[in-house]
This record gives sequence, structure tokens and C-alpha cells, in this order.
Amino acid sequence: QGNLHVSCSLAPAKRIDRFGAGFMMLAAVSVVDAIDTVPGLENRAGIKWVNDILIDDAKVCGVLAYTQTMADVVTSTVVGIGLNVETTPSVAPTPYVPEVGSLCDIVADRQTCNQAELLNALMNSLDRNYRSLTNGRYDTLLNRYRERSIVTGREVEIHSDDSSAEPRVLARGRVKGLNQDLELILEGSDHPISRGRLVLK
Repeated sequence: QGNLHVSCSLAPAKRIDRFGAGFMMLAAVSVVDAIDTVPGLENRAGIKWVNDILIDDAKVCGVLAYTQTMADVVTSTVVGIGLNVETTPSVAPTPYVPEVGSLCDIVADRQTCNQAELLNALMNSLDRNYRSLTNGRYDTLLNRYRERSIVTGREVEIHSDDSSAEPRVLARGRVKGLNQDLELILEGSDHPISRGRLVLK
């Protein structure tokens, strides 16, 4: 209760370069922009590759994006966002999510943070960033995502994400940055990381 569980259906009906990474960035950056509107939380939210939003290493939000295409045209997309605003859910810690939190438990004054205002801010930021993405300003979202990334410069492990098997360590090292497709670039590795579950060390 008091949190946001949003599914947003979009129908761009046009060609969009790098649409897979683009719509994931749309969701993550829009959440960060919305959190920035809360007094006391400006610039505190960061993006943990690829789709978690953290404040002080506690997960406050997760995002997803599902896209359908016909030839090279993106016909429809559903963006899913789960943002903990007023309630911190009870979640058993894992290596991938060692801690969870909610905005109202982090902010100094709970009166400045509520579900209705966050929903309004989120819709505004989604609208603004969607227009950027569909009007060819992919790099605008990419730069914003990179600015708010909390993994660059950190030691990480990348585990396999096959739910039917025991996770395996696919790679480990310090993150140098993110390429144009949101792939991780690790120091000393010739191959960017395009998928997997990230553990901050």
C-alpha cells in the first residue's frame, strides 16, 4: 500500500535505433527524474545496471521494458515500474538485492513524499523522456543514464541469469563504463557484458 505499480503501454509505430536499451533507459531515467523532485532526495537515486534504482545501496525501484517490432518498426512497448514510495516491502536479502527501502523511509520529512505526487512526477518525466527517445535523441537518455550509474568504477561480479540452474560467475572486475547499447565494459576484458545479474562488491 502506498507504492507505485505502473504498466505504461506505448505505441510509437516508428523505427527507433537501439530500442531495446532505449526503452530500458526510458524507464530507469524517468524514475530517477521523478525521485529528484522530492525535496531532500535530489541527485541521491542511482541506477544499478541494468534496471534497479538504489538510494544508499538500498533498492527502491525496479523497471522492465517489453517491446514488439514488425520489421524495423517498433509497434508497441510496455514499460513496467515498481517504486517503493510509502512502504518498504519485506524482502529476503540476496546477493543481487541485499537491502530494500522506500522513499518515505529515506527522506527527512515524510510529508514531502507521497504516492500521488510521485505518480504525477513520474508521468511527466516519462512523457518528456519518451518524446526524446522517439524524436531521435537517444544520446540524451544515454548520457543521463551514465551520469546516474552507480556501477562505473565499482568492482562487480556478473552472474548467469538462468533461473533453472545454479548461478555461475560469468565475469568479474572493475566497471570502466557503459557502451552505446548499455553493455558493461570491464577493465582487462575484450568483451562487453550484455546480460547477467550484477553483484556490487
